[in-house]
Amino acid sequence: MKRWMILLLGCLLLCTACGKKELSGSIVLREDTTPEQMIEDLSQRYDLPESMRLESAADLAALLQIKEKYLLLGCGRIAAPEDNPQQMLLAQAVPGKTEKVTAALQKRLETVQQAFPGYPSAQAGRVITAGNYALLVIVTTDDMDAMQQEILGYFISED
Repeated sequence: MKRWMILLLGCLLLCTACGKKELSGSIVLREDTTPEQMIEDLSQRYDLPESMRLESAADLAALLQIKEKYLLLGCGRIAAPEDNPQQMLLAQAVPGKTEKVTAALQKRLETVQQAFPGYPSAQAGRVITAGNYALLVIVTTDDMDAMQQEILGYFISED
């Protein structure tokens, strides 16, 4: 009986893996959204306070201390009060550099988490990737999973 249960579970896992839809082609932002608009929409939705805007790949590269040539675009917002860790940063990496850009955003997240150990929003921050896009999101929300799904909804697979 135990073997049958293991076999059945294995079959179910195999069927689930086979039925999983792989995204083919590249992942892009929806046609109705620019990167800057996405950041603005999310900043309003998650009540990002008065903030400094990053408006170019050069701005984001300087903040993340990476080479500007790794980025096709960069934009974002960082809370202006120094005692507030909230921020949203969006980077589109050049092909082949997504891991470097994602690592730089992860390092930024870890730095903010160390600087703000008592802030739940900093501790719950995430780096989210979609294709060659990477986002650092540190906002006040009770449901980071729902926020992540909302962000991923801005992207589509281009076949």
